[in-house]
Amino acid sequence: MSFTIVRTTLPSLLLAFAPACVDHDGAFASAESDALAREGEARAPALVTDQLLLGGCEVCPDKANGVTGGPGDWFSCWCTAEATAGGTVWGTDLYTDDSSLCRAAVHAGAIGPDGGVVTVTFAPGLGQYVGSLRHGVQSQAWGGWSRSISIAADTSCCVDNSDCDDLVSPGPSPKSYDDIPYYCHKPEGACAGTGTCHPRPDACTQEYDPVLGCDGQEYGNACEAAAAGVSLLAGGGV
Repeated sequence: MSFTIVRTTLPSLLLAFAPACVDHDGAFASAESDALAREGEARAPALVTDQLLLGGCEVCPDKANGVTGGPGDWFSCWCTAEATAGGTVWGTDLYTDDSSLCRAAVHAGAIGPDGGVVTVTFAPGLGQYVGSLRHGVQSQAWGGWSRSISIAADTSCCVDNSDCDDLVSPGPSPKSYDDIPYYCHKPEGACAGTGTCHPRPDACTQEYDPVLGCDGQEYGNACEAAAAGVSLLAGGGV
């Protein structure tokens, strides 16, 4: 399992969720009763380390609280159908980072119960999280929490270059990059796995540091391979 963490500026819209979620007529009334149930939940972070946050889009962790990241950072991953079926979700639009990630993705409308690819963006924690029923998933209310996540549909994960043909930029604020060709960049040596769509460089240095591409061809350096839309089987020193 591996993830690509991307550093971005936190969209101001994420911060706007906080006041929009407050229900002054008692939406937080269930928070105290929810606390007892929540104490029984596994609160330890998922076993995800910085060393794993490299490379392609893999199966999502159960929760995002084991993934390193600050406000505005995001990663993409695959939600399986099985992962959408269970687990507890706290919040609406912004969720606690120990919510069931893929279940929250269904609640957010990013994917359906059959799963799919999502972008998870970190945001500051809220003083209160509101529960709601959306897309067949009931989320729970909760009090203050240290870090939030928002979840959106994503198209940046890929298996081959054809998956990147109609790409818009990944993340919470997609933009069209019609003039920048993308290719399916995979972790070195993971030619048969999944990757993320990266822009092909439009210029490379003449430095000779030969690499072996996943197509079996040798390239003068890693940049030349990327420009050709080829991931690396083996790095420098080939």
